[in-house]
Amino acid sequence: MKKFACVTIGNEILQGFRIDTDFLHLTKKLKEKGFYCVFHITVSDSIEDIKKGLKYASSESDIIFTIGGLGPTPDDLTREAIAEFFDLNLEFREDLFKEIKEKEPMRDREKHKKYGLFPKGAKVFENKKGLAFAFCVQKDKKCIYSLPGPKDEFESTLEEIMKDFKPFEDFFILYFDLPMKKEIEIQERLKGKIKEENIFFLPYTAGVILGIKGKSSDKEKLKEVIINEFKEEISSEGPETLEKVVGELLRRNKKTLSIAESCTGGLLASRITDVPGSSDYFIGGVVAYSNEIKKRILKVKEEDLIKYGAVSESVVKQMAEGIKNLYQTDFGLAISGIAGPTGGTPQKPVGTVFLAVSYSDTTRVFKEFFKGSRKDIKFKSSHFLLNELRKILLKV
Repeated sequence: MKKFACVTIGNEILQGFRIDTDFLHLTKKLKEKGFYCVFHITVSDSIEDIKKGLKYASSESDIIFTIGGLGPTPDDLTREAIAEFFDLNLEFREDLFKEIKEKEPMRDREKHKKYGLFPKGAKVFENKKGLAFAFCVQKDKKCIYSLPGPKDEFESTLEEIMKDFKPFEDFFILYFDLPMKKEIEIQERLKGKIKEENIFFLPYTAGVILGIKGKSSDKEKLKEVIINEFKEEISSEGPETLEKVVGELLRRNKKTLSIAESCTGGLLASRITDVPGSSDYFIGGVVAYSNEIKKRILKVKEEDLIKYGAVSESVVKQMAEGIKNLYQTDFGLAISGIAGPTGGTPQKPVGTVFLAVSYSDTTRVFKEFFKGSRKDIKFKSSHFLLNELRKILLKV
């Protein structure tokens, strides 16, 4: 693999007003080409700070990316900093500014002149989503690619830049999504089967994406090891989102789905409907946050709510069966738990969640304990239940 470095520019990131998702997208795209990041820094909207970042980045790699600071305002200073760093003049590209005027005729030459300024000799890349062109400057074996910060513009111009990057012929990278798994467990199971240098981990809130890299000649052998070890525990290769995988299985099996949620407050239904075309299999749902709704809509027995509580095996089982019967679907899912930070008891601490899948004449109930923030517990609950539904759908 070949290395690169990245300098992100923006006071709004340093002060916590925006999360730098552009960098994540950049690393993903470059990793697919066989490149990995050795250095990443975020600096302020200052020529001196940008130059400091570029100086250190260039000591770590010959390929450097900058993100942000290419707008028309006085605090957009990336092009000036790169020009000074390489000791180049800025030149106004009349042809490119003409393209900007064609896109937005109201743009004023004096107010928006920066859009047409580039370090001398820069290679410019098309921006299909906005006005700030990305560019590349090379000098003394160092190469700087500069991209705009707004998400749509960043992704659009990056697609153009990626055409300059050819994947190594003798390199491959594969991803396997393992929901509800931990790095240490995966590492233990692969010990002695795959060298550590061929493995990397991309953990997320409710699982791990396992990455495998190496020489193209080893690709099929290493892939076979992973598939033989984890089998149906792998939700997807690629990876695809779990909700998309579940949706494809529902569609393929011509099955329908309905959902009853309490502690997740509609998150599971939202994830399901994030997938285009989900109306093919998702019929509807109920956020039964109160016991009254559980009784009246889902037909949960009042005596069970009193005896066992809303967070219980009995109640979540009735919720899953109730929603399946109400909407006449093939599958009914239900979640009831304590997401916190308050509401827990010694018998049922925060993080206690009951989940159910009802189908045919069967209802499977799971009792889980999830750690983390309220948001984490809600996401883990939805992810766990989606994954259990996926495993059931593989066998129907």
